[in-house]
Amino acid sequence: MTFVGYSDRFTFFLFFFLGSAFADLPLTVENLLSEKHKLRFSATLSYTNSETNSIEGADPLTLQTGENTFVTIPTRIGQGIGNSDALVATMSLRYGLGKNTEIFGRLSGLRIEQRALDISGNSSNETDTRFLDAWLGLNHRFRNALDAPAILGFLEVQVAQKQTDDSSVHGKSLVTGLTTYQTYDPVVLSFTGSLQFNLKRELAGNNYQPGHRLSLVPSVGFAVNDKVTLTTGLSWSLQQADKVNGEKAGIKLTRTELSQGLGYALGKNDTLNLSAGANISGENSARIRFNWIHKVQ
Repeated sequence: MTFVGYSDRFTFFLFFFLGSAFADLPLTVENLLSEKHKLRFSATLSYTNSETNSIEGADPLTLQTGENTFVTIPTRIGQGIGNSDALVATMSLRYGLGKNTEIFGRLSGLRIEQRALDISGNSSNETDTRFLDAWLGLNHRFRNALDAPAILGFLEVQVAQKQTDDSSVHGKSLVTGLTTYQTYDPVVLSFTGSLQFNLKRELAGNNYQPGHRLSLVPSVGFAVNDKVTLTTGLSWSLQQADKVNGEKAGIKLTRTELSQGLGYALGKNDTLNLSAGANISGENSARIRFNWIHKVQ
C-alpha cells in the first residue's frame, strides 16, 4: 500500500536583498535580505514533468520551487506508464524588521494533470487544481561577508496545508536551516543546509506522519556584468519514510538534482530569475522555474 499526502516538503533558500554595498556582486547575493522597513513581493511559477515506467507506481512527485524549496505532489497513476505535468504558483511578501532581520509569508497553489496507461491497456487522464499551503517565517543574518563567510539563518512554520482528503492541518511542519556564502569577485560560492520536521496529523481516518527531510544545496554564482548572473548548483535531499498508524509506509528516499540558471536585473526594484534542472538520481523528472522579485517603494 502506498499512502501519500500533501506533506509539502518545503525548505527555504534565502534570495532577498542585501543592500547597495553589494551592487556589483551576483544576484544570488544581492537578493538576501529586505531593507529595513521595506516590503518586497515575489512571484514564482514552477513547472515539472515526470514520467514513470513501473508495475507498481503511485510514487510521489517532488517539485523544486526554489533553490532549497520543495513541494511533494501525490501521483496516483497506478501500473504501467504514467506521465504528469504540474504547475505550482507561489506568492510571497517579505518585510525588513531591521538591518539583519526579515519576516515573510508565502502561499502556494497547484495545477496538475496526470496521464496513465496500465498493463491492461486502459488509459486515464486526471486533473486537479487546489490550494497547497501557507507558511510564515523569519530570516536573520548572524555574520556579514567581510573577513569570513557570511552566515544567515532561517525558521518557518507551515500555518496551513490542504491534504489529499481535502482536510486542512495547521502548524504541523517546521523548517530550520543555515546559509553561508563567500565572495571571490565576480564569483560567489554558497551553501545551504536545512531540516524539515513533520508532526503527526489525521488523514483519511489514519494517523499519518510525513517523513522528515534533510536538504543540502551547494551552488556557484558568476556575475557576467551588473545586469546578468549565471548560476550552477546541486540539490541533494534525504527523505525519511512516511508512517501510517505508527508503521512505515514506503522507503527512505535520496535525490540529487543538477540545475542551471540565469538572473537578470530589470532595474533597481525588479529582478527576474530563470532556472532549469533535472534529477541525476531518483525520480525521472525535469523542471523549469521562473521567479520575479519586486521591491515595493
